[in-house]
Amino acid sequence: MTTPPIPANMTPPLCSTQSVSDGVESSDQPQFAALIVESSPASRWSMHEAQRHEVVVTQELVDEAMRKFERRTVPYLHQVVVVAFPHLPTQGAARQAMKRGDVLISGAVETLFNAPAPAVGTVLSASVGKASPLPAGLEEKLQAWNAGSGLQRPETQLRVLFEDADAGWGIVNKPAGVHSDSSWGKDRFTLENYLPALVNPPRCGTRCPRPVTCHRLDLRVAGPVVVATSEEALRALKEAFREHKVRKEYRAIVCGEVGGEGDAFSV
Repeated sequence: MTTPPIPANMTPPLCSTQSVSDGVESSDQPQFAALIVESSPASRWSMHEAQRHEVVVTQELVDEAMRKFERRTVPYLHQVVVVAFPHLPTQGAARQAMKRGDVLISGAVETLFNAPAPAVGTVLSASVGKASPLPAGLEEKLQAWNAGSGLQRPETQLRVLFEDADAGWGIVNKPAGVHSDSSWGKDRFTLENYLPALVNPPRCGTRCPRPVTCHRLDLRVAGPVVVATSEEALRALKEAFREHKVRKEYRAIVCGEVGGEGDAFSV
């Protein structure tokens, strides 16, 4: 698979942001602490603390929610949350965040997502970059896999092929025999489980709770997998795959006669 072109609208986010962390507002500090050279990617993911972003409800914000969701009357609260916070890009994501208590209305938790939009002047805040718990013994499991893979060949190793911490994405090698994500079952150790031990958190933008695969490769397929570490990169890369801007190339090793050039066969 060739390296995916980053869409034109996906530029590395500025490392200066308006955020609130532990009640202290900061407008000139990087959203994420500088990476510590001697620490591992897993420790960097685990030591990050969530921040809270605040938005004051305006009539323009309410009107935008009405247009976006084609509401003829006042939009729902969760629809305003979608418009207010880019890291919650869908109604489902907004509902889940409210269910977890990550969204506050004037400092109070509101889980009734079908409530009407809050009044103009109300302060909305949302938790950003809340780290997900890492699997126990993650780095040891990564080392055990790479040490036990056949003859330590490059294609059998879980390793980073490319990484851009400023833009919030990278490419990792997925060996055959590893599922890409947890959709195959929570009890399986997947590539996504290993990612916090491989790629670093983003230096800029809205941090994902943990690295996310942007596409899948089948269990028996080895090859590069594109991953996102920031919400901005995740949205742009998902869009690139959805619009077929990424070209994939597969190579297979076959045994036996498959015919001559131009012949067709089926599997």
